Amino acid sequence: MAGEITVEIQGGEHLKQIVANLKSVGENELAKELKQGIRKAAKPMAPAVRKSIGQIPSKQGGVSRTGGSLRADMQKATKLQIRTTRSQAGITIRVDGRAMPGRMGALPAYMEGRKRPWRHPVYGNKNVWVVQPAHGYFYNIVPELAAEVKAEIDAVATSIARRLQQ
Repeated sequence: MAGEITVEIQGGEHLKQIVANLKSVGENELAKELKQGIRKAAKPMAPAVRKSIGQIPSKQGGVSRTGGSLRADMQKATKLQIRTTRSQAGITIRVDGRAMPGRMGALPAYMEGRKRPWRHPVYGNKNVWVVQPAHGYFYNIVPELAAEVKAEIDAVATSIARRLQQ
């Protein structure tokens, strides 16, 4: 979708295999521990993206037509999804344009610079238009976080795999 900025961290085949193996041998407690480890590792991602969004500069106070801050709308649209099924294991972080108010669904992509800069009237005044520059808020921090999250998940998965081998 054009209005969404997404990064997926896939756990790879070994993570899917661990989830499947744990469930097939009835190790529900270890499967639960793995899921908790993944959630714990990924938990800081959404707040970090929200913080980055909050640091986007605003010359005019960032007031949207809905009366709230565009940055606040984008922060609310920031979602973290964790999947730990036999067929899928991974983390998705997104600023979902579908969660933006009104016709602002493409705003996350515009602000990140994934779409061309856009023109808009200043506070709805159609006689005064400005070009809104992009302010990267997502791809400048998520890859860094992704490496840390992946390392934490690998550590949890390795610990569980070792216990299974004993």
